[in-house]
Amino acid sequence: MPATHDLRPAGDVPPPTPPWPRMARITWRPTLPLGWLAVTTKPAKGSPPVLRLFRAVAIAEACSWVGLLAGMYVKYIAQAGELGVKIFGPVHGGLFLLYLLAVLLLARQEGWSRGTTALGLACSVPPLATVWFERRQQRRRTASPQPATPVTTTGSRR
Repeated sequence: MPATHDLRPAGDVPPPTPPWPRMARITWRPTLPLGWLAVTTKPAKGSPPVLRLFRAVAIAEACSWVGLLAGMYVKYIAQAGELGVKIFGPVHGGLFLLYLLAVLLLARQEGWSRGTTALGLACSVPPLATVWFERRQQRRRTASPQPATPVTTTGSRR
């Protein structure tokens, strides 16, 4: 008799493929206590979507840092107005949070160590460090190519 929290169909039938193959799928892991939701991604052509998101957000976050620093210079040093801070402040804040999310998602997908994940999160604070971290991870990925394997459900049937 299947467990009450097992959402997979009975028998050896694979789960249905969602109509949105490039988006993330949420799957159920019945082997862990209370069930655990895991995000899995299907790699698209070229690099996986989370990797592309990480690269784009890392560069955009660094550019917003530059804009915010220029706005702070104009506001506090040149004392010519605060328009730059009003524009780049919220933009940088949103990209900052998006970068943190992208680091956590990519760390899970790529199997980074806690130290590498902590370094990636810490690189969101100094200006332009996100680009350095992205380039560092890209060098490591090309030095030892490993196919990105999505997280899959491996529960035992009862």
